[in-house]
Amino acid sequence: MTIKTNSKIDALTGLRWFAALGVYLYHFGLPPQTPHWLANLKHNGGLGVPFFFVLSGYVLSLRYQSSTPNFRRYLRSRFARIGPLYLVALFMMVIYKSIPNFPKFDIQFFTHLFALQAWRDSDNGLFYNGPGWTISVEMFFYLIFPLLILMTQKFCHTSRFSILLLIASSLVSVIPFALHVHHFKSAKSNADGLLMEFAWPSLQPIYYVGLFMMGIASFLASRSLSESERFKLLFGYVSSLLLVVYLVVLIWFRIDNPNYPNFSFAVKVWLLGIPCGLLFMFLTLNKTTYFSRILSSRPLKFLGEASFSFYIFHYPVHTWVTRVGATLNYNFSYLQIFMLVLTFAIVMHVLIEKPLQKLISK
Repeated sequence: MTIKTNSKIDALTGLRWFAALGVYLYHFGLPPQTPHWLANLKHNGGLGVPFFFVLSGYVLSLRYQSSTPNFRRYLRSRFARIGPLYLVALFMMVIYKSIPNFPKFDIQFFTHLFALQAWRDSDNGLFYNGPGWTISVEMFFYLIFPLLILMTQKFCHTSRFSILLLIASSLVSVIPFALHVHHFKSAKSNADGLLMEFAWPSLQPIYYVGLFMMGIASFLASRSLSESERFKLLFGYVSSLLLVVYLVVLIWFRIDNPNYPNFSFAVKVWLLGIPCGLLFMFLTLNKTTYFSRILSSRPLKFLGEASFSFYIFHYPVHTWVTRVGATLNYNFSYLQIFMLVLTFAIVMHVLIEKPLQKLISK
C-alpha cells in the first residue's frame, strides 16, 4: 500500500526543529538561569545528528516509495535541498578563517567544497563549519539511496522484508562500532571530560549507514501497517507515549556520560536508530493525536522547514557575532545571539533556500 506523499507528515517536520535546536544547545549551552534539572538537554542535544540520519532514510523512502528516481534528476533535487546553503555557510567560515589574510584554496578547502571532509581526520574535517561534516555523510547516503530503494522495491512486498532490512541495518551499525571499540578500546575523553568519540575515523559515513537504513526499514514497516485501520487509535497512543518517554529520558539521563563512553558512542551510531524509526512510524500512521497536532502547527512546521538553515548556519553566525561583538567591545547576551542566529537562518531559508530549490529542481 502506498502512503500518500502529499501528506508530508508535518509532525516529522516539527520534530526536525527540536532536533536542530538540540544541536545548538549541545554546541552553545543553555540560556542563563535555566533550571538545573534541564541541564541534560545540553549534553543530549548532539543526538539530533543521528536523529537526522534516521529521518533522512525515512523521508527519502516516503518520497520515492512508488517509483525509481531518475538518477540525474534525483541528484539535482538532492543538491537543491542542501547545496546552496551549505556553500554559503562554508564561504562564511572560509572568510572568517582567512581574515586578515587571503583564503587558502588548498586540499582542506576542496574537501569541504565537495563535501568530502567526513572522510578525513577530525582536525581537518571540522576545520571550517564544524556541523557541515554531517552534510558529507548525507551526500554519501544520497549516492547509495537509489541502489537501496531499487532493492526495497523489488523485495518489499511483504512485511517480513522490512524486518530483515532492520536486522541488516543493525548489523551494518554494529560491525563498525565493534571494530572501533576493539581498535580504540573505548571512546576517548578530553581533559574537560567531554566525549571525543567524533575523532577520526568515526566521522566517516560507514558508521551511520545503518541508521540511514533503519529509517528506510521503518518506512517499509509503516507502509505495511498502514493497512491496519483498526489499530490506528493504538498507533496514536504509542506515538504519544514514545514522545513522553523520549522527553523524560533526555531530561533525566545524560546519554554522553564520559563515565560510559562506549555506551554513548553506541547510542549515536546504533541504538538510537530503532526508537527513532518507531516514533516516525507511529506519527505517520496516526496524525491526529494531541502531540501530532502540536508538532504540525504552523509555527513549528515553519521552523521545521527552516531547521536545515538553522542547523547549517548556527555555528558560522554565532562565530561571526562573537567576533563582531569583541571588535565593538560589546558583549552580546545569549538571547541576542540566539535571535540573531534564528533570524539569519529564517532569512536565508526564505530568500535563498526555497527559491533556489525551485530553480535548481526545474
